[in-house]
Amino acid sequence: MTALTPQAFVAKWRHVELKERSACQEHFNDLGDDETLCVARLLALNLEQTGK
Repeated sequence: MTALTPQAFVAKWRHVELKERSACQEHFNDLGDDETLCVARLLALNLEQTGK
């Protein structure tokens, strides 16, 4: 399985309105390996801080 790029991950999940439990498995599959997970965490924090 190939993880999404950070940009593709954000684009895919930015406007999803599913409840957390409904989306969690696919969400973490998209993150892929630990390195990608760290990048996605940083992007998520940036999105929270910038309000985007």
